[in-house]
Amino acid sequence: MNVFQASRQNDLATLRQLLEDQPELVHARETSSQWTALHHATAGGSLKAARLLLSLEADCNAQGLVGETSLHLALQRDLAELLIEHGANPLIQDNDGLTPLDLALEDRNEELYLVMAAGAPDRGSPTYQFLKAARHLELQVTARYHDHFHTFQIHGLGWKDEVEHCQAYQLGGSPGWQCLPIEDLSDLYFGEPVSTQSVEEAPGCLDVVDDSSTCRP
Repeated sequence: MNVFQASRQNDLATLRQLLEDQPELVHARETSSQWTALHHATAGGSLKAARLLLSLEADCNAQGLVGETSLHLALQRDLAELLIEHGANPLIQDNDGLTPLDLALEDRNEELYLVMAAGAPDRGSPTYQFLKAARHLELQVTARYHDHFHTFQIHGLGWKDEVEHCQAYQLGGSPGWQCLPIEDLSDLYFGEPVSTQSVEEAPGCLDVVDDSSTCRP
């Protein structure tokens, strides 16, 4: 069994022995795919193997033959969190121009998206990035606010008194516009496409409006 197989199969005993005998294997590349052992551990969902490799300074941003990093392959929250904690960059593009964040968004994997977004703090908090993605995709958002779940249509994003806020139209219940501190929203889910039904004009409530940039001004 080689280092790639041991990593994918989460065979810690074999993996430790291989790395003790040849420490440089932590950076070895598989010829056909240019994957590292960490790529294989992530693709196999092998959390313990990934943790061992990262403790030995495996490069979590190494790219395979088609530009994919280990984070591109992460489908589990705990693995994605581990990679982000060790400096994985969710904005690295593969050869198709897709980032790990893009893939999580394509899959509508809210949990994975929020975990990965924590690795791109210049774009705002994970919740801010989530709301911005929903607005871009023209999707409603369901979120917990003040201990109750509500469905919102996101209109504006930005800052009020230097705190992240969003202009959101609450649907159902008591419909109407609200200016919500983003830190008060939790348990977010992508919803249905934004309704084409017209609503009254949104009131201005933001000191700084984020209308195009991916980063805070």
